[in-house]
Amino acid sequence: MAEPTEAKCETSSSTLPSREEDQFWEELKRNCIGCWSGGIIYTKYQNGHLAPVGDKINMRLKVDIPDESSHRGQWTLWNMREEGDTLNIPIRKHNPGKNMSMHKIWFEKILLRASNGGEVATELGFWDKDGDGMRRTVIVQYKDSNERHTQHENMSVHERCDQTLNDVCILQQKLKGSNGFVGDIAVSEEANILSEEIGKGHISITKGLESMKIVKSESVQIPSMERTTIELSHEESNTVTQTVIAQMNDGREGDEERFTQTLPNGIVVSLPTIARKNPILYFSHQYQDGKAVVLEMQYQNHVEAHKAILHTFELL
Repeated sequence: MAEPTEAKCETSSSTLPSREEDQFWEELKRNCIGCWSGGIIYTKYQNGHLAPVGDKINMRLKVDIPDESSHRGQWTLWNMREEGDTLNIPIRKHNPGKNMSMHKIWFEKILLRASNGGEVATELGFWDKDGDGMRRTVIVQYKDSNERHTQHENMSVHERCDQTLNDVCILQQKLKGSNGFVGDIAVSEEANILSEEIGKGHISITKGLESMKIVKSESVQIPSMERTTIELSHEESNTVTQTVIAQMNDGREGDEERFTQTLPNGIVVSLPTIARKNPILYFSHQYQDGKAVVLEMQYQNHVEAHKAILHTFELL
């Protein structure tokens, strides 16, 4: 799509990754601390649809940071893969070294992690703590198609780097009170916060976007973490809005097949089924206040996270 940064705009930039980590940490403290419980489903992309792998589980989570001045905390997860398992993950304000497996990026009510080389992977969480009290997360994983490469020995280097959409993990949890919260149990009623039905389409949400327009686009360049906020003119807003909706709606973009689906947690995804040289992944969510957002995650050279753009929509 035509990049919003080509338009005349007002910008505010921060170029140091440490600054981005500071803001990621502050966003985590604002929206993620507390106890959460809901459902998680693991799926595989097969023959044009998502096939559940195993049963839905009541995943439980506690995010704890001791105090405002602390630079460390802990995520404790229960029932993440199967009932009865426990996983403790230390969290830090700053990464201890330069070799990060994931880039950490923040937007308002949104935490994003994007793979840093290797197979393409994106984890996106909408944390609406002060809205409906829900955490909606999707994790998308691509996989090298080694079998296809073996069958086609004469493929170019670019073709050999192609990756296929493989795993999509879907999560929805509700914020719970900390008093009396128990982690190491499984409550089926709370798992049902997440619907089991995979959405049949995406028309309702994209139709809703057609009655809205983009009022702001905010981009983060990777790995510099330079941040740019773009206020669009009326004409620019119409053009960018139409382009984003068209790319989410179309089953094909050029010669690229896309999988577009409403997930059980309400997030709409529009994903290339094969991640070629410069794949773009889209994620959309509409908040209770009527605003909607579309996150555009751009990769380049097959595996390098390049840019994250958040488009904010409001009613016309």
